[in-house]
Amino acid sequence: MGVRMSVSFLHSIGAHEVIEIDTLLDESSRPLLKERWHACVDSLGGNILTSAIRSLRANGAVTCCGNAVSQDLALTVYPFILRGVTLFGIDSQNCPMPLRVRAWQLLANEWKFPWLETLAREVQLKDVPTELSRIKKMEKIAVESSLIYSSDRYLTSL
Repeated sequence: MGVRMSVSFLHSIGAHEVIEIDTLLDESSRPLLKERWHACVDSLGGNILTSAIRSLRANGAVTCCGNAVSQDLALTVYPFILRGVTLFGIDSQNCPMPLRVRAWQLLANEWKFPWLETLAREVQLKDVPTELSRIKKMEKIAVESSLIYSSDRYLTSL
């Protein structure tokens, strides 16, 4: 999906505004930035998370659930002590199983987005090599779920 296609898709699913990363990032050494956000969800980490925290409004919060850009966080304590912001880490590996099951039930039912199926299409494992050109263009595929990776390192069918 190209940038224009992504922006139009985000608008089609309800986004009022699409913010380019360049407008979010601030590489300056200022400990605080202009207050912009009440809350943020970050899956990238690094300087993007740093800029988001420094831009939070008083008593704002940010969740950090990934580090695709970087695991580093270069900032001072000022956003935390002067604005009272909170950084929530998402610790999914230690989440109790009953809570995980409930979350998956909600995501599969009440919280399921109607446009979710448009994001990917399912293909069989044998077709993945022919799908590589689409994957390189950022199109999403899901490999058939009846296949599992067993402990003896062979793909087996259920």
